[in-house]
Amino acid sequence: MKIAWEYLHSALAARLVLRNASETTYTASFHLNNAVLETPRLILITKGCLDYYLDDQQWVLHEGEMVLVPAYLLRWWREKDNKAVRLLYFEYTIQPSVPELPTLFWTKPQSLKTEIASMRRIIALYPAQSEERVMEAEGEMKASLARFLTRAQATTQVDAAHHPHHADLAVAKAVRWMASHFTAPDCVARTIEQSRLSPNHFRLVFKQRLSMNPQQYLLRIRMHHARFLLHERSVSVKEVANQVGYNSVYHFSRMYRKFWNHPPSEDRPGTS
Repeated sequence: MKIAWEYLHSALAARLVLRNASETTYTASFHLNNAVLETPRLILITKGCLDYYLDDQQWVLHEGEMVLVPAYLLRWWREKDNKAVRLLYFEYTIQPSVPELPTLFWTKPQSLKTEIASMRRIIALYPAQSEERVMEAEGEMKASLARFLTRAQATTQVDAAHHPHHADLAVAKAVRWMASHFTAPDCVARTIEQSRLSPNHFRLVFKQRLSMNPQQYLLRIRMHHARFLLHERSVSVKEVANQVGYNSVYHFSRMYRKFWNHPPSEDRPGTS
């Protein structure tokens, strides 16, 4: 699968940093409150079944399955069938950052025993304080992601039908740059410059590849990051606007309402 392979290639070429790891058993009737994820996470379900929600999508995840959940999506889940659930997972960041996967990816591991052992080695290394443990954790995570992504399936249709060529690769590189510089006021213009393609050709290939134009993609990055800040950080709407590239809080609020169909204030925890 093209997008999964590109993500894996970027992850293997970059530095992976372990941010959290755990093996946890949740009691029957457990309900995890919604939160906006700041980091992607690979999850292995070793017991039970759960209803998993990301933004406006829902999945039923079963014992023996693995999922890779991208960052900056609104997540909550609950156990299903009134039975306990046990999860092993790790969270990570990629440095330098790369575009997030567009949806949840899923697979059933070829060897559940192998994946459990790998997850437990990663959990035992957290927090990785020495350089040796940092490198060991990175190696384990890359191996786990490689096994997962070579078998994983997207839960929505996100692949392009054609093979990558020069323009595709140029756009992919430019999109990675955009993911790290989305606060720049001239982000789209500089992204096109990064591609070394003509503006019209860049926009055409970008639209074919991502099903949206560069300005729409930039807005998506900014709005998802803004929702995370509003939901998970104690900062004012004005500060959020500044942190995602808007000098005018009024303009930011108008764009936020247009994108999410509600004002920024409704994404504060405890509001309805």
